[in-house]
This record gives sequence, C-alpha cells and structure tokens, in this order.
Amino acid sequence: MTPEQRITQMEKLLETTIKLTHSNTRKIDNLTDRVDTVSQQMGELATIFTDSMRVMGQMNQEIREMRSDMREMQSDMREMQSEVRGLQIENRRIIEKVFREEDNDDAMEG
Repeated sequence: MTPEQRITQMEKLLETTIKLTHSNTRKIDNLTDRVDTVSQQMGELATIFTDSMRVMGQMNQEIREMRSDMREMQSDMREMQSEVRGLQIENRRIIEKVFREEDNDDAMEG
C-alpha cells in the first residue's frame, strides 16, 4: 500500500470516527435529557408518596377518634337504655298502684 493510499484510508477512518463521535455525543445528550426527566419524575413521585403517607396518617388518626367516639356513644346508649328500663319499671309500679287503688275503691263502693 502506497503512502497516499494509506493517508486516504486514514482520512476515511478519521472521518468515520468523527461521525461516530458526533452520533454518540447526540445519543449521550438524549440519554442525559431522559435521565433528567426520569429524575424529575422520581422527585415528583417521592413528593406524592410523602403526601399520601401524611394523608393516610391523618385518616388513621381520624378513624381512631371516630372509633373512640362510637364507643362513647355506645356506652351512653347503654346507660340510656338502662334508665329507660328503670323508668318502664317505675311506670309499671305506678300503673299497678293506680289500678289497685281503683280496685279497692270499686270494692269499697260495691
């Protein structure tokens, strides 16, 4: 191979190398942009996750409070039922007494 042919071959090889370098640079730039986009999206997802965890914590606290309120209401309702039963018993006693008095009045008249 002559020196001129060698130089031509080297120039073609250099030209190909330059084209490949430019192509690779563009590809690296594209990948860098994609990595930046993914990184930004990951940050947004982390924020959403953090917010979701905070909201879930608040909801759990509210559920605990609601359960506590429900237990208190159930206790109050049991107490009211007991009081109502007591009033029912007292009403029966009064009614029985009234009827006994009426029966005694009727027996005295008759």
